[in-house]
Amino acid sequence: MTTGRQSKKNEEGGECMTKYAVELFFDERTEQYIRGLWRELEQNGITDSMMSIADIQPHLTVAVYDDLEAGEFEEEIAFFMQGAPSLPVRFDSLACFPASGTLFLSPAVTAGLMQLHQRFHSRFHKLRPKAAPYYLPGSWNPHCTLAVNLSSVQLKEAFHYILDRFSPFQAGLQQIGLVQLTFNEEQLCIRSRTIFTLPLTDA
Repeated sequence: MTTGRQSKKNEEGGECMTKYAVELFFDERTEQYIRGLWRELEQNGITDSMMSIADIQPHLTVAVYDDLEAGEFEEEIAFFMQGAPSLPVRFDSLACFPASGTLFLSPAVTAGLMQLHQRFHSRFHKLRPKAAPYYLPGSWNPHCTLAVNLSSVQLKEAFHYILDRFSPFQAGLQQIGLVQLTFNEEQLCIRSRTIFTLPLTDA
């Protein structure tokens, strides 16, 4: 079954664009913590940018592609991930990408995290022509998004809100998965649907 890049009509009649992301997912405690921050930002009238994305899960993105053969890719990544250990990560930093209005938590960049990322892109080198450059080795800045597409005023407000509530914490990366991203005609992500996940094994 081909699941490549697609354009289709959304419910309002506009064009939607589809891409695919490879993402690392957290332990349950960390997932609920991140979701709680998303809800607080929405409930306090700062931004609903994450809560408005259907089906999204807290994550670290390893790669983004314009299109993929999902069935074939699942078999390949399952073979690649055999014996890959679950990874502890520590979040010490709150940061932002001002150009895209993105607020995020930044994990400590450990040898294990970088090795997994490098091994993945080496193994799937054939997909590089379809890959978003910001997620390739040498350009990757791992992050867990708290808000996106903020104005400078919103970004400052969101940053200070989270800053007053944030303390460094330890998390676990326990799954890797393929996610279908749907963007509307304004290039805003409106859905992040997980196609499949595979467990990382206990270290």
